[in-house]
Amino acid sequence: MIKLTKGLNSQLFTTTQRTFALNEKAVKNRMKAVGSIKKITKAMKMVASSKMKTELNRLMSGKNFGFGLINKMFENDPYVRKKDEETHANKVLLVPITTDRRTN
Repeated sequence: MIKLTKGLNSQLFTTTQRTFALNEKAVKNRMKAVGSIKKITKAMKMVASSKMKTELNRLMSGKNFGFGLINKMFENDPYVRKKDEETHANKVLLVPITTDRRTN
């Protein structure tokens, strides 16, 4: 805060009023808030890490589920066997099989 003060020779000059206590309190409050935000961020990272680990374990346990499944499906399908006997082309058919399940 700036005050205008009359000096000895009736001249105006400026002096500044110090507000160290208010500034110190504001800084302490800000430091406390930053510390709280840091703790919340750390907790959120731990939750995300745990979710990621769970999903990786789930994927690893099911990675061999579909191995060889497509070949067995096409071997046992009468339409595909009939077409295979008719034509012996050097073509490859890829059929992606996925789910529409969304996890939150």
